[in-house]
Amino acid sequence: MQTISINQTPLASNILSTYKHKKGTIFFFENLIVSEINDGVHLDYESLKEVIDIIKLYFNDKNFGYISNRINNFSASPLDFSKLDSFTLNLKHYCSVTYSQLGTMNSRLEQQFCKLPFKNFDNIIDAYKWTESMLFTENKTV
Repeated sequence: MQTISINQTPLASNILSTYKHKKGTIFFFENLIVSEINDGVHLDYESLKEVIDIIKLYFNDKNFGYISNRINNFSASPLDFSKLDSFTLNLKHYCSVTYSQLGTMNSRLEQQFCKLPFKNFDNIIDAYKWTESMLFTENKTV
Protein backbone atom coordinates (compact mmCIF):
# COMPACT_ATOMS: atom_id res chain seq x y z
CA MET A 1 0.00 0.00 0.00
CA GLN A 2 1.35 3.42 -0.91
CA THR A 3 1.82 5.94 1.90
CA ILE A 4 0.33 9.36 1.40
CA SER A 5 0.89 12.56 3.33
CA ILE A 6 -2.11 14.66 4.27
CA ASN A 7 -0.49 17.37 2.10
CA GLN A 8 -1.01 15.17 -0.96
CA THR A 9 -4.76 14.78 -0.51
CA PRO A 10 -7.78 17.00 -1.16
CA LEU A 11 -7.88 17.47 2.65
CA ALA A 12 -4.79 19.70 2.42
CA SER A 13 -7.02 22.69 1.64
CA ASN A 14 -8.62 22.27 5.11
CA ILE A 15 -5.31 22.60 7.01
CA LEU A 16 -5.51 25.72 9.19
CA SER A 17 -2.01 25.60 10.67
CA THR A 18 1.13 23.47 10.62
CA TYR A 19 3.64 22.91 13.41
CA LYS A 20 7.01 21.35 12.56
CA HIS A 21 8.88 19.71 15.43
CA LYS A 22 12.09 17.67 15.51
CA LYS A 23 9.92 14.55 15.93
CA GLY A 24 7.55 15.29 13.03
CA THR A 25 4.80 17.57 11.76
CA ILE A 26 1.38 18.34 13.23
CA PHE A 27 -1.37 19.58 10.93
CA PHE A 28 -4.20 21.47 12.61
CA PHE A 29 -7.75 21.35 11.27
CA GLU A 30 -10.89 22.87 12.76
CA ASN A 31 -11.73 19.85 14.92
CA LEU A 32 -8.74 17.54 14.70
CA ILE A 33 -5.03 17.16 14.25
CA VAL A 34 -3.05 14.89 11.98
CA SER A 35 0.48 13.92 12.98
CA GLU A 36 3.15 12.63 10.63
CA ILE A 37 6.12 11.45 12.69
CA ASN A 38 9.61 11.41 11.18
CA ASP A 39 11.29 8.16 10.21
CA GLY A 40 13.25 6.38 12.95
CA VAL A 41 11.92 8.53 15.81
CA HIS A 42 11.00 7.12 19.22
CA LEU A 43 8.06 8.84 20.92
CA ASP A 44 7.54 9.03 24.65
CA TYR A 45 5.78 11.45 26.97
CA GLU A 46 8.91 13.50 27.72
CA SER A 47 9.73 14.07 24.07
CA LEU A 48 6.19 15.23 23.31
CA LYS A 49 5.61 17.75 26.13
CA GLU A 50 6.25 20.75 23.85
CA VAL A 51 3.90 19.39 21.18
CA ILE A 52 1.22 18.67 23.79
CA ASP A 53 1.46 22.26 25.04
CA ILE A 54 1.02 23.60 21.49
CA ILE A 55 -2.04 21.38 20.96
CA LYS A 56 -3.55 22.52 24.28
CA LEU A 57 -3.06 26.15 23.29
CA TYR A 58 -4.61 25.59 19.88
CA PHE A 59 -7.76 23.79 21.03
CA ASN A 60 -8.03 25.27 24.55
CA ASP A 61 -11.22 23.66 25.94
CA LYS A 62 -12.57 22.51 22.58
CA ASN A 63 -13.03 18.79 21.90
CA PHE A 64 -10.90 17.37 19.11
CA GLY A 65 -9.76 14.17 17.44
CA TYR A 66 -6.28 12.87 16.70
CA ILE A 67 -5.12 11.02 13.59
CA SER A 68 -1.68 9.45 13.46
CA ASN A 69 -0.84 9.22 9.75
CA ARG A 70 2.01 6.70 9.85
CA ILE A 71 3.80 7.45 6.63
CA ASN A 72 7.17 6.67 8.28
CA ASN A 73 8.46 3.96 10.57
CA PHE A 74 8.77 5.05 14.20
CA SER A 75 8.27 3.60 17.66
CA ALA A 76 6.17 4.74 20.60
CA SER A 77 5.97 3.91 24.30
CA PRO A 78 2.40 2.64 24.76
CA LEU A 79 2.85 2.63 28.53
CA ASP A 80 3.13 6.43 28.37
CA PHE A 81 -0.47 6.66 27.10
CA SER A 82 -1.65 6.73 30.74
CA LYS A 83 0.42 9.90 31.30
CA LEU A 84 -1.69 11.67 28.71
CA ASP A 85 -4.86 11.61 30.84
CA SER A 86 -4.73 15.32 31.67
CA PHE A 87 -4.11 16.08 28.00
CA THR A 88 -6.92 13.83 26.84
CA LEU A 89 -9.69 15.70 28.62
CA ASN A 90 -10.50 17.36 25.28
CA LEU A 91 -9.11 14.59 23.08
CA LYS A 92 -12.15 12.47 22.30
CA HIS A 93 -11.10 10.11 19.50
CA TYR A 94 -7.85 8.60 18.30
CA CYS A 95 -7.12 6.75 15.12
CA SER A 96 -4.12 5.63 13.19
CA VAL A 97 -3.54 5.20 9.50
CA THR A 98 -1.18 2.33 8.78
CA TYR A 99 0.25 1.23 5.47
CA SER A 100 1.75 -2.14 6.39
CA GLN A 101 0.90 -5.29 8.29
CA LEU A 102 3.51 -4.44 10.94
CA GLY A 103 2.03 -0.95 11.33
CA THR A 104 -1.42 -2.43 11.83
CA MET A 105 -0.08 -4.87 14.45
CA ASN A 106 1.62 -2.00 16.32
CA SER A 107 -1.60 0.00 16.20
CA ARG A 108 -3.54 -2.91 17.69
CA LEU A 109 -1.00 -3.16 20.51
CA GLU A 110 -1.34 0.57 21.26
CA GLN A 111 -5.10 0.18 21.27
CA GLN A 112 -4.78 -2.01 24.36
CA PHE A 113 -3.33 0.94 26.30
CA CYS A 114 -5.61 3.68 24.99
CA LYS A 115 -8.74 4.63 26.95
CA LEU A 116 -10.27 6.59 24.06
CA PRO A 117 -12.34 5.35 21.14
CA PHE A 118 -9.58 4.06 18.85
CA LYS A 119 -9.77 2.82 15.29
CA ASN A 120 -7.23 1.84 12.65
CA PHE A 121 -7.56 2.73 8.96
CA ASP A 122 -5.60 2.00 5.80
CA ASN A 123 -6.16 5.46 4.30
CA ILE A 124 -6.18 9.04 5.57
CA ILE A 125 -9.47 10.03 3.92
CA ASP A 126 -11.50 7.39 5.81
CA ALA A 127 -9.71 8.26 9.06
CA TYR A 128 -10.57 11.93 8.62
CA LYS A 129 -14.23 11.16 7.84
CA TRP A 130 -14.54 8.85 10.88
CA THR A 131 -12.98 11.40 13.23
CA GLU A 132 -15.20 14.21 11.96
CA SER A 133 -18.33 12.03 12.20
CA MET A 134 -17.49 10.93 15.76
CA LEU A 135 -17.02 14.54 16.86
CA PHE A 136 -20.22 15.62 15.09
CA THR A 137 -22.23 12.82 16.72
CA GLU A 138 -20.78 13.63 20.13
CA ASN A 139 -21.52 17.35 19.80
CA LYS A 140 -25.13 16.60 18.77
CA THR A 141 -25.76 14.56 21.91
CA VAL A 142 -24.32 17.18 24.28
